[in-house]
Amino acid sequence: MAAATCAKSDLEPYGKGLEKLVTTLPAVKPVFSTWRFHPEKKNEGILAASKVQYVINGYNFKKLGYSWDGKMRVLNQILSTDWLQTRIRVVGGAYGGFSQISMTGTMTFNSYRDPNLKETLDNYLATPDYLSKFEADSAAMLRYIIGTISGMDSPLTPSQKGDQAFQQYFNRRSREDQQRDRDAVLSTSVADIRGFAKLVREILGQNEICVYGNEEKLRNSKQLFNSLVKIDK
Repeated sequence: MAAATCAKSDLEPYGKGLEKLVTTLPAVKPVFSTWRFHPEKKNEGILAASKVQYVINGYNFKKLGYSWDGKMRVLNQILSTDWLQTRIRVVGGAYGGFSQISMTGTMTFNSYRDPNLKETLDNYLATPDYLSKFEADSAAMLRYIIGTISGMDSPLTPSQKGDQAFQQYFNRRSREDQQRDRDAVLSTSVADIRGFAKLVREILGQNEICVYGNEEKLRNSKQLFNSLVKIDK
């Protein structure tokens, strides 16, 4: 696969050069491998000399019967810039706390350079209650929506547009898909955010965690993990 971002007048010589390059490549029949993954619930605590922790809790919402919704982008904005930023960083003293929600179905709660462990996991578990009682006036919702859209539609150079198109091709994302997400973001309401409380509660209810951090702190909370792993240098 090859892609070019250029003027129309440059496309023909690019194509000829590509054809010439292809003729130099070995004509070998590709060998395809069949990958069979068997995910396991590890719940590992990874022991390190670090004085701080990196705490993750998450799951794939598609395995729970949910589908991607563009309004999840606003949910992610609210959780990352408001709830987790406040609970994990401002109150908890970590360098940062945020969520990540992917179209593939993955949703994770994350902290980095975090002095806490159990307290951070408890803050994650409090998220569904926060969402079920979520309040925001029209000005606040507009701020969340603008923050979300700015991450979707920032100005791009021609080269960046080409990279984006190449990526979207492999992700099988059409312009219609992108517009559907924009429309969903722009129409997100307080009720929509509250409606995600059930999804988040089910994700956190899977208790899929992984923590990298201080050996003594992890050993003192060993009941949280299925195993403690020490990485040899």
